Amino acid sequence: MGFWQDQPKLNERLNQIQEIMQAEVPRTGRFSAVLTPLTAQSGKMLRPALLVLSAGFSTSPWEVNHLAAALEFLHLASLIHDDIIDHGRERRGQPTVVRQHGTAMALYAGDYLIFLAARCLYGLEADRLPRLPMDFMGPLLEAEAEQLESRFSMEQTPAGYLARIEAKTGLLFSLASSAGFAVRQESPHDIEPMKRAGLDFGIAFQLRDDLADLSDSAYSDLREGNFTLPVIFALEEDPALKVELADLGPGIPDEAAFDRIVRRIEGTGAIRRTQAVIRDHLNRSAAVFRSHLGAEEWRHYEWMNQQLFGGYYEDQSLCEN
Repeated sequence: MGFWQDQPKLNERLNQIQEIMQAEVPRTGRFSAVLTPLTAQSGKMLRPALLVLSAGFSTSPWEVNHLAAALEFLHLASLIHDDIIDHGRERRGQPTVVRQHGTAMALYAGDYLIFLAARCLYGLEADRLPRLPMDFMGPLLEAEAEQLESRFSMEQTPAGYLARIEAKTGLLFSLASSAGFAVRQESPHDIEPMKRAGLDFGIAFQLRDDLADLSDSAYSDLREGNFTLPVIFALEEDPALKVELADLGPGIPDEAAFDRIVRRIEGTGAIRRTQAVIRDHLNRSAAVFRSHLGAEEWRHYEWMNQQLFGGYYEDQSLCEN
């Protein structure tokens, strides 16, 4: 697993989780050809990694690994449904499921992954866990529906956008951190700080992706009318930007228009303000994880943060080993 190759202990656990997922995918039938490539190309597996670190390396590996596999199946399902809504053409360097197999099969494939997640949870001791794994599903689906309805809307607020990505992205990370921590306890307690820390981490991760999209010449968020936090900040500072955004719409091919919009966004303080929000959420999450993780798990967590976020920490003491 490329991202984790310099962290062999965690890399080994994530490989075990990937093997569980591959074993759950059917060997024959219509879904075999659709789902097998998804589990062969694992991505960074950040949510399972956070779950393993929150649980601790020595905690019930079978239980933790199956819980992490369920979480990653749910994440994959959400990606497929995202690509249907956003007309995604590429995911992890490969054509998306909807592009290869069509909308109907992609819908069924996403539903099948949710079924596989439930199957991975079979046999786990539910009384040791917070209410899992479906507490996040209602808010996540609400957030997805809101994103769909607000496409190309320039009336969004920073607070509203942050609330949406908290549900859309943050809750899966929150589930990872709180579930892992709950498994580590003799009886679940004190998981609220870990829930919040995972949420903060997930929000920071989504905002990182939002900034990356503005640096990508594909401009996929802008093309689909998903106006992210830096765009919303830029509209606050440069109301005239609304004129150019109003000319966008589905299928607009004008590459120069996107370049102009991004240059105007960069000419405001929107990028800096978004980076400040990322930094705030990262520092809050790091403070909790440092106090709740073991020393070995913290070192892996800190390494992951440095790889993903570089110098975003405001309090550099949080990054020291």
